[in-house]
Amino acid sequence: SAPATMAETCAEEEAEDKKGQLVSEKLARSFLRRKYGIEVSSAKPLPSYDDQNLLITGTSADGSRKGPEKWVMKISCRGDSASDLRLENTVMRFLADFKGLKISTPDVIESKEGHYLEEITAKELGYLSNEVAEEMVGYSKLHVRLVTYIEGEVMAKTAPADPDLLRDLGNVLGGMDVALRKFKAKSKTNPAKRDIKWDLMKAEDFITAKISYVKTLKGAPFSGERRLLLVSTFLEIYQRRAKSIHLGLRESIVHNDANDYNVLVEKGKVSGIIDFGDLLETKLINNLAIACAYAMLGNQEDPISAMIDVALGYHQKLQLQDEEIGILYHLAVLRICHSVVASAYESTLHPDNPYILISAKPGWECLQTLATRVTVNGPANRLHEVLTGESKDKFQCKGCSVM
Repeated sequence: SAPATMAETCAEEEAEDKKGQLVSEKLARSFLRRKYGIEVSSAKPLPSYDDQNLLITGTSADGSRKGPEKWVMKISCRGDSASDLRLENTVMRFLADFKGLKISTPDVIESKEGHYLEEITAKELGYLSNEVAEEMVGYSKLHVRLVTYIEGEVMAKTAPADPDLLRDLGNVLGGMDVALRKFKAKSKTNPAKRDIKWDLMKAEDFITAKISYVKTLKGAPFSGERRLLLVSTFLEIYQRRAKSIHLGLRESIVHNDANDYNVLVEKGKVSGIIDFGDLLETKLINNLAIACAYAMLGNQEDPISAMIDVALGYHQKLQLQDEEIGILYHLAVLRICHSVVASAYESTLHPDNPYILISAKPGWECLQTLATRVTVNGPANRLHEVLTGESKDKFQCKGCSVM
């Protein structure tokens, strides 16, 4: 999964450690030839937060297509269980076959042995035994998947995105959530109840535990005291005005990571959504809130309009409830707070990793803008008016200034 706010390499890797490149191009070539019948012409690294991803160009050995094809080889390096990866595979295959989804999502390729999840063993990685591998790098095998490559430019390169593109993003996410609600309805078990750090329901606890790190953060805007005040103020607003409502909202399986590096764009339209590594069952509104958070980061001049554009597109596909409208802004800000605190914390663990603070600066600047220019309930009232046409202030507060 790839929140663009932090390292786009494995969270636990060290620059000189063997974990830095889990699978060499040579090993990727031999593995894909043996397991998938693919003759690889190139294997190029792709940015990734938790996994090693390789862009594979090559030809199918069976000659099913003329000319080169492209795939993504995903090598799991964060300890995901096989059951979690199979869940992601099942959802990707479901969406790839779902009628009416107007964008592309990765589909999982079946190996020659009929598997959608394969393994690279310790010996293939160059270790004498599983025990040696466990002692040296903490794992004895790697889970591998091959998925289709989706064409398009990452949305981050279009920032600030225009309103039409943001509304299209919301519309796409709404359509995906409609599909995933049907997937959930078909599921006899509850496999998507996962314990992952980026579940927005865990943001409050994470921020509370790690908030002190924002004071000592190096290279970030504003003073440590100001950063602490920004996060603590917005966290308190969430706790006071949104938390109790948040806990009672409807749930679904959601993508959970529509950041601007996981959204692909072609010809001014969203062409694909990638990276299902943070997929889980949580509050439905969280999916939209996360997308809104990154849209706000990409539009520092008018973050509230960016949020409203995404929400409007979503609402046209999947109608939001009043309670969801009322707290969407607070949830988007909670995600931004979660992100900057996580960056501050991980920068102490990996001080030489240049990617950890990749979007910390716009995150802090956005929080400062919201604190000084936006009232507590102003965004909710403005959003409610746009979505429903009602001009009255539905969401009232006694003290409306944030700071």
